[in-house]
Amino acid sequence: MSIIDNLPDLVPIDFFPQKLEIVEGKKTKLPDMSAFLGEDSFSRVYLTVHEKGISIELDIEDEDSFEVFIDTRDIKTSGFPTRFCHHFIFSESESREITRCRAEEAHPLCEPSDLIVEITPKKMHITIPAHCLHGYDTTSFKKLGFTYRLTRATGRRQHFAVSSEYYTIEKHPSLWASIGLL
Repeated sequence: MSIIDNLPDLVPIDFFPQKLEIVEGKKTKLPDMSAFLGEDSFSRVYLTVHEKGISIELDIEDEDSFEVFIDTRDIKTSGFPTRFCHHFIFSESESREITRCRAEEAHPLCEPSDLIVEITPKKMHITIPAHCLHGYDTTSFKKLGFTYRLTRATGRRQHFAVSSEYYTIEKHPSLWASIGLL
């Protein structure tokens, strides 16, 4: 057995930065990256970025957990989460920010009561207000770092841009997709 036999599978998405441009204020369906990540696709995810915050809509089933990762400045040169990075978790039972940064990079976590989550049969609607996103300013910064992890109760996962199968995505914002605002 050679050293090459012990390497993990290489997927094309590991070598190409993910960039997407969306119109500010317009609901946009995010591209399905499942085929590139070796996953099954089971949910459509829509993103709206506007000056008052970020809205997300997705297809869900009972007990799904949705995590979203946002870098309000899309800093790709740091090897760790900066003060502009955010990690939120949403489910039927909880909605909160769980961002973990180095002490010198930490920002106050938003109050769970500030996050707006509406769950209807088969849909989750999320609004993260601008005041919950440290450094969020769509007039001065027309780019965001963004990815998500959707986990089914059965353990199946769907990701955008980078898979947690291969990376600890909450610790690698340089791998998150870049969302440009038009």
